[in-house]
Amino acid sequence: FPQALHDLDLHLRQAWVESGYNPKVFVGPLALPKIRFGTWVGGDRDGHPLVTAEVTRQTFQELRQGAIRVLAKALGTLSDQLTMSQHEQPATEELNRAITKLKDELSANSLLTLHPEEPWRQFTLLLREKVLLGLQDKGYATYEELRQDLDILSASLEQIGASRVARLEVFPVIRLTDVYGFHAAVLDIRQNSAFHDLAFSQMLTASGVPDADDFIDSSQDERLPLLETELRSRRPLLPPGTSAGPEADAVLSCFRVLKEYRDKYGFRGIGALIVSMTRGVADLLVIYLFAREVGLWTETPEGPASELHVVPLFETLHDLEIAPAVVQSYLGNPFTARSLRAQARIRGSVRSVQQVMLGYSDSNKDSGILTSQWALFRAQKAIAEVGDKIGIQIRYFHGRGGTISRGAGPTDRFLESLPNRTIRGDLRLTEQGETIAQKYANRVTATYNLELLLAGVTGISLRQENRPDHADAISCIVTKLAAFSRDAYSALLAMPGFLDFFASATPIDALELSSIGSRPSRRTGKRSFGDLRAIPWVFSWTQARFYLPGWYGVGTALTQLKEEESSGYEQLLHLRKDSPFVQFVLTNVETNIFSADRDLMRLYASLCTQREELMLVFTQITKEFELTIRALEEVLGGEAATRRPRFTMTHQIRADALRALHFQQVQLLRQWRAAQAEDDVKASDRLFTDVMVSINAIASGLRTTG
Repeated sequence: FPQALHDLDLHLRQAWVESGYNPKVFVGPLALPKIRFGTWVGGDRDGHPLVTAEVTRQTFQELRQGAIRVLAKALGTLSDQLTMSQHEQPATEELNRAITKLKDELSANSLLTLHPEEPWRQFTLLLREKVLLGLQDKGYATYEELRQDLDILSASLEQIGASRVARLEVFPVIRLTDVYGFHAAVLDIRQNSAFHDLAFSQMLTASGVPDADDFIDSSQDERLPLLETELRSRRPLLPPGTSAGPEADAVLSCFRVLKEYRDKYGFRGIGALIVSMTRGVADLLVIYLFAREVGLWTETPEGPASELHVVPLFETLHDLEIAPAVVQSYLGNPFTARSLRAQARIRGSVRSVQQVMLGYSDSNKDSGILTSQWALFRAQKAIAEVGDKIGIQIRYFHGRGGTISRGAGPTDRFLESLPNRTIRGDLRLTEQGETIAQKYANRVTATYNLELLLAGVTGISLRQENRPDHADAISCIVTKLAAFSRDAYSALLAMPGFLDFFASATPIDALELSSIGSRPSRRTGKRSFGDLRAIPWVFSWTQARFYLPGWYGVGTALTQLKEEESSGYEQLLHLRKDSPFVQFVLTNVETNIFSADRDLMRLYASLCTQREELMLVFTQITKEFELTIRALEEVLGGEAATRRPRFTMTHQIRADALRALHFQQVQLLRQWRAAQAEDDVKASDRLFTDVMVSINAIASGLRTTG
């Protein structure tokens, strides 16, 4: 990423000049677009009990050490370029004073006598040594101090006429410092709202609050009076060192790590506190009380506030539908408003910004791709309007997965498909699983994908004021399509034997026993559709070449619209060219169904042992499959193979090799399941290894998992 960042800035300057614009615009590091990196590896404990407070503490340290090493390496390389002699160009007084100051601080360092006649080089090497002291929690207290020293170096070069050296050699190091600081990437902390419920209930019980046991069973609205009363109080619920219960201890130990980090290094490395499965405003306000418990509140002229940024994550279809009302209630809370202002002051910003995270997986799993995409679109539009009304900018954090069923798709088309005025110069999004390696493991592709994001966000932010807004035009039609599609999808899930078919015709049983996911495949371990996470749900259908979550219900929806409302259908034919949203969704559905394989679907269906009932499910799936292919060809204007020759070619290149792998996997699954049924542990273990190899091979060939 440091190398790709340098190339990204270089390409931007080149493109700017080649377009005939003033090259001086992008001379200084502050003029460049702000890019920040984040991670929740080591911070995401949603359903993962092994992500403990100690893991989070170690993650913070590893990120810090990585950033320090990156900056130290850059300073070492910079020093080799600053070999000017003071006999030819006298150093400025400010630079000499800075060198003397550093020598006093590093009095026992052997570097003090090196390069005395090359002050710029000597100063840079002293900076490097002070940066490396950060590995021992010494040296610079904040990255801003290093930034000030680099400004002194740059100004000194400017004053001796070495402007080109400052621009080409020093500015990139300043840019690295601005982007990475001493933290490399912010660490987001994520936990499930239900886990927080248990934790806070245990705290209430331990503190002797009357009717504390009723907290979990109460509604979001019923919780608000208690939470708002507590938010007006500065005293913690528990005496120091009190253990209230396993969930409470886990949550508070994580928050103590955040306070420990804040006290030592500041807030810049701490990301958002993301609440999975946000169901209402109470799920968000309770986070402030966890922060209060460990001393992470701050005093403002208006009253107490939290410097930690709390972010709702709306995932299910129902949660997306209530999201605008939840955000309005949350932003209207006085404690939230004070906290956002306090966070803006920390950033040095004059405006309050609230992140809202959107999950693309669970809404798809609940209702199918068309309904899910439309719910996400409507939620974003409505939440942005809420932010405008209150005067707070909404920063959307798109939790896209690696497959179309979980939000993936071409970056530029994805950005174009979002509602007008929901991208206002900034955006957060996730890269997950195999997409990280595919997009960023190579310097050239990493730079290219960063360019796509930068160009997309910038272009849309500039153009959206003047481009047509098709939201109203598509609202009535897509709402009907979404309802038709949801009914068809729900009917399939409700068919007798559907879950048994899913369990038999896909390798879901092998995936659940694997250790390849970031979290367990089920939230609580229950053997139910609702408890199954979206990643294994999508992954298993992909392995069996059904791709079912990415197309099922669309054929019925398009056909039903044509039969019941011909004028609306004719309007849709025009909108599929004019509306980026409609075009993006339908093209993605076509990509999924083109990647599915009817013959391989039948092969995997042969694994079903309860034949009659389960084959009725398969018959329904294939019926919808054929219907969707015909409907898409009619709406999009012909066969995909003719309209998308490049996609067809890349698909055909891998087809034969993948087909052999699928036949092998079906045979292995049949043998492995037979060994399990016979309690042949030795054969089962051996075959399971082979099954996992086949899963990995197919995933590599398809270049997608979940």
